[in-house]
Amino acid sequence: MTLTSPLARSQDKSRFLRWSAHLPSHPHPHPPASISATTTTAAPTTSPHLPPALYLAVFALAASYLAPDSPLARSTHAPHVFAHAARAHLMRDVLLGGAAGGVTLETVQAAVLLALFDWGSGALARAWTLSALALALALSLSLHLSASLAPDPNHLKLRTFHAVLIVHALVALRLDRPPLT
Repeated sequence: MTLTSPLARSQDKSRFLRWSAHLPSHPHPHPPASISATTTTAAPTTSPHLPPALYLAVFALAASYLAPDSPLARSTHAPHVFAHAARAHLMRDVLLGGAAGGVTLETVQAAVLLALFDWGSGALARAWTLSALALALALSLSLHLSASLAPDPNHLKLRTFHAVLIVHALVALRLDRPPLT
């Protein structure tokens, strides 16, 4: 039986965070070599690529929970660095159409995660703005429609819409503002 340090796994995450911040913003044109050419599926295959705004928002939120004295916190970027980069990608995607072809479900998810990050950081006005943006984007994508009108086998659209509604309502209540309806 080999004992490993619990810190070893954290160091791997640190390396991943530093490496993934420099990933290209376009999906890979070819499937991985490990996928057999004879494998077929009933549903169309999609690339597992996440837009930079989403993974940077995840990194910002996750990095904000690291203890300041942990080795992982010293070896990664500060959470606000990830958040700033995520906001830049989000605005590019929303205002300019972005590399992914405009607003997607992942764009809405990135906006609501950034709202949570800003709320936790004490930037409540920006959190309210981002949660309102996420709500507007969710409505523009019709995430609120029933599954019978827009097929969604995993209910990701509806779950995302509910998360956006909850975050926006909570931030609005915290600021004593009425939530957007």
